[in-house]
Amino acid sequence: MQPKGVITILRLIFQLIYDSASAGSAVAGANFWTWGGLGRPVRKDFKWRTGDPFLGDPPQEAQGLNSIFDVDTSTIAILKKYSYLMNQLCEVK
Repeated sequence: MQPKGVITILRLIFQLIYDSASAGSAVAGANFWTWGGLGRPVRKDFKWRTGDPFLGDPPQEAQGLNSIFDVDTSTIAILKKYSYLMNQLCEVK
């Protein structure tokens, strides 16, 4: 789970992007870094080594640093909400 402050910032960022898009501004994308899913870092130092699973983070970065995992329900809820809202803007009416 993400700390409460991170969730607040994520909501704010996605709301600002949505507000901009719904006002007709061009939006190049609204995405997150990487989906870690069921994966988890396997080393205490979080460094990737040959043979370790990939979590989506580049090998030179701490594994899991920027990943969203399956248990991060708060972040997943934000992504679902704004994915739905952004898709509604694309619907032909």
